[in-house]
Amino acid sequence: MGATDRSPQFVAAPEVSGDRIVDDRQFLLSPPTDLAGQHVLILDDTWTTGSRAQSAALTLRRAGAQRISVLVVGRWLDPAFAGNPAFLSAICHRDYDPHRCPVTGDGCP
Repeated sequence: MGATDRSPQFVAAPEVSGDRIVDDRQFLLSPPTDLAGQHVLILDDTWTTGSRAQSAALTLRRAGAQRISVLVVGRWLDPAFAGNPAFLSAICHRDYDPHRCPVTGDGCP
């Protein structure tokens, strides 16, 4: 994203796979950066399987990051998959509330 001039960015590694797999070789940091002891935030546009964010986190860990947080803007749900129909019908009647925890449905722990 390049939030600051010195923020490293993820680039696809030459041997990148189009498969949705978790693998620390999916990305490289550009420029290569020593993140020893750092807490790094990954901003992701959409979470589908989580494989990209998890692969990016492994890349950061390999670069020395001590803590990694992932902030996802959107989550894509297949309405026909497993328990999603019940989940969607339970939450779609509620208006968005930034103070409602997505895990507890109430205040965040």
